[in-house]
Amino acid sequence: MCVGDYIPGQTGAIEVSKDGGKSFQRAQLPDTPKATMYWLATHEELPGVIAATSVYGQIYVSGDYCETWDKLDRELGEIRASLLVPS
Repeated sequence: MCVGDYIPGQTGAIEVSKDGGKSFQRAQLPDTPKATMYWLATHEELPGVIAATSVYGQIYVSGDYCETWDKLDRELGEIRASLLVPS
């Protein structure tokens, strides 16, 4: 789940549930997002891969079912949707 202090916000986080939403734990991101985390993207052909984006263009990717996260170096102005496409 994507969370933040408000929209667009000054900080954000990702909350992960592994028990169907009964409980959540904060994901350990490589840094603190500079805005509310807003979009998640998955694809059935990419098991374990999830991308999460902040309103102000930060992109985080996990390839191991949210155990670890990497932040892409490039940041965009704004992100209004997310999509994963297998290559």
